[in-house]
Amino acid sequence: SDRSVTVIVKVCVVIPIFSVFLSFIILMLHTFASHCHFLESPRYILFTYMLVNDTLQLLTSVLLFLFVMAQVNFALVLCAPLLFFSTATFLNTPLILAVMSLERYVAICIPLRHVNIFSPNRTLIVIAIVWFLSFIKPFIDFLILLSAVSQGYFKRLNFCYYEIILLAKWHMMMRGNLYIMNYLA
Repeated sequence: SDRSVTVIVKVCVVIPIFSVFLSFIILMLHTFASHCHFLESPRYILFTYMLVNDTLQLLTSVLLFLFVMAQVNFALVLCAPLLFFSTATFLNTPLILAVMSLERYVAICIPLRHVNIFSPNRTLIVIAIVWFLSFIKPFIDFLILLSAVSQGYFKRLNFCYYEIILLAKWHMMMRGNLYIMNYLA
């Protein structure tokens, strides 16, 4: 049927592109791991962290894509962690870009204090803070879902996409407004 051909074409396009990107990312991560200079510089620590985040986002996105293309139904209890992680890595990207920009700003404008402000240990603390901030929005969505549905909802089989977590119209509007405020700030 036409649907089967469309699915096969989509998968045959996505998987090779995914493989090429993944191989480049692995090559860059190997390069960073093999030179100790890269592990001591905040600039390269942040870039490596961004590569890891992008890899995780790419993996979860392709996995979700394959589940939708194969029309796999999941219980929400199995789907929710994947959606949670996918959303957090998505939200992580602009935050890490902002931290990278701030690090370069400090390096250029306050070069004598840069070593004190962005030490490798402090850079790792900033990365932990960025992860925490990235998990806030999906965590709130899941708390709202937990308060709004019965336990049976988590056992019901569905496609694995984020909108099954957003049951109320106000919840969808709130999520959209939070994304707008996030990118305008």
